Parts: sequence; structure tokens; C-alpha cells
Amino acid sequence: MCGDTRKQFGNLGESKAVEYLVSIGYTVIQRNFRIRTGEIDIIAKDHSCGGYLVFIEIKSRRSNSKGLPQESVNSLKQYRIIKAAVAYINKTKCHNISYRFDVIAIHPGGGIEHIKNAFTIPPGTYFF
Repeated sequence: MCGDTRKQFGNLGESKAVEYLVSIGYTVIQRNFRIRTGEIDIIAKDHSCGGYLVFIEIKSRRSNSKGLPQESVNSLKQYRIIKAAVAYINKTKCHNISYRFDVIAIHPGGGIEHIKNAFTIPPGTYFF
């Protein structure tokens, strides 16, 4: 599959995830926040449970032949997302807010699976 087609497919998955998030009451703050070493697909505010700043990775699959979408969010990908989240927190100076890392899997056929708190910053890791 050529790069443009992959990018378009990924963009469709992100747009579908944004629609889903808005439909469940989230406020989307930013899409595709990038730093040199990583990217966050969507940064949103979950207004339930006192409010969370949520860093969301979107994974879309045309088929499950290479595994479930969420299985591709490995430890290296998590590390890069965490580094980008720390950069965002430092940039916006929102240090005293609850946050979490979610994954939204877009399955073949269009089903959406929202995995809240999919991973955390490992104990003993200090970025702030």
C-alpha cells in the first residue's frame, strides 16, 4: 500500500475517532501534536470523573492479519507518546491536572474500541 493511501486511511480513522469522542462528551483540544521524537494523535478533555487530560493514540486496521490494532502500541510507541505528552504538559504549563493515556482501535468493518488508561508512565520514570 503506498504512503498516501496509508496516510489517508489513518486520517479517516482519526476523523472517526474524533466523531466518537465528541459523541461521548469529550472536548478535542488538538490533533497531531508533534515533537521531534514522537506524536500524539489526539489530545482531549474527558469531563467525567472530575476531568482528565487524555492523550489518545489511534490505530486503524484494514484486517486483523497482523493482530489487533491496539497490539501495535508497543513499549517503544508508548515511550514516544509519553515523551510527547510531557512536552505538551510543559508547553501548556498544565502540571496540576489529572491525565491518562488511551488507545482507540478502529477495527476492520469500522467498529470502535476505546481502551481507557491503556498504559501509564512506568514507575521510576521521571520526565517532569
